[in-house]
Amino acid sequence: MITEVLVTILGLSAFVLVAYVGYVKQEKLMRDGRPILAKIIEVRPVSSDDAGNTTIAYTLNIEGRNIKGREKIDTFYAPQLQPGMDIKIMYIDDKNYMFVFKK
Repeated sequence: MITEVLVTILGLSAFVLVAYVGYVKQEKLMRDGRPILAKIIEVRPVSSDDAGNTTIAYTLNIEGRNIKGREKIDTFYAPQLQPGMDIKIMYIDDKNYMFVFKK
């Protein structure tokens, strides 16, 4: 009984920690980042889930540098991520940026 309670508490704590870290990263990018346009060089779906999310692998050209990454996005935004298109990102450096999708 105690083991199940501890596992549940640890699971909830991990979920809250991950959500908090994501929130802090987003707030930092919105506060300190600068909006720039990145050219989408390549994008391909890697996986999807039942919640309507797709994990994509992409290559962006950001100010003359090619940056590769993976991101989980809502499948609704997939049409905005096509090769050759420009996408707005909030950018701090090559490790800290995020997509800004049109609603």
